[in-house]
Amino acid sequence: MIGKKVLVQNIEISYKTNISTSPTIVFLHGNSLSSKIFKYQFQNHQLNPFNLLAIDFPGHGNSHWSNNPEREYSLFGLRDITLELVEKLKIGKFIFAGHSLDGHVAIECLPYLKNCNGIMIWGTPPVNLPLDISEVFLPNPEIPLVYKPDLSDDERTRLVKQLVQDKHHDLINNIIKKSDPQFRASLSQSLAEGKVSDELEILLNSNTEIALLHGSNDPIIKADYLHKLSDLRLWKNNVQMIPNADHSAQLDN
Repeated sequence: MIGKKVLVQNIEISYKTNISTSPTIVFLHGNSLSSKIFKYQFQNHQLNPFNLLAIDFPGHGNSHWSNNPEREYSLFGLRDITLELVEKLKIGKFIFAGHSLDGHVAIECLPYLKNCNGIMIWGTPPVNLPLDISEVFLPNPEIPLVYKPDLSDDERTRLVKQLVQDKHHDLINNIIKKSDPQFRASLSQSLAEGKVSDELEILLNSNTEIALLHGSNDPIIKADYLHKLSDLRLWKNNVQMIPNADHSAQLDN
């Protein structure tokens, strides 16, 4: 794994790559996380034939924080950054692998891409508008912490417990601690302003195959909602349940 940097929309973006041959898998991390959450994928010998590329979004990991958080700390802002990065790095055919929030970013990118062969998302319920929160998400009193800018040590620990199993608590805690607190606040504001697309419409109008994965013990997303999405062009024609996994299946299992 080699760390590199590229300037995208005047922000220094950090990314990791194994500098292998194509095809490429572009990994997109979730809210307040970083490319470190894909460490097992970079260590997996079965993925050696692929060119692996994992991004740190602005305000995350080793990337710079945004000077324009209202625009860049939103789904549309992250979409535009991802599209420009794909173009700047001259990535050929590739697959998106998006976790949680950034599975939504992968979907937002689809109408603007010609060289994306497919997307794999987990911890990401594709939503339609108007959004019915109760239909998509489980009742969970800790969810507001996802959008709270300044987290106390106790609050950050409680948030981590929603994202990953015990063995990875320290890793995720340290990653969140390093993220820009303003990201969570600006993201919340952008969603309140309706800065999100009808993702089901995007997927239904796309010829791109989607692998929809779900951790069997995810405490945030309703599996029943995902199983209703039978009209999508799903890989293996169904939601793929990942056993012994919570919201961050790529770490748990």
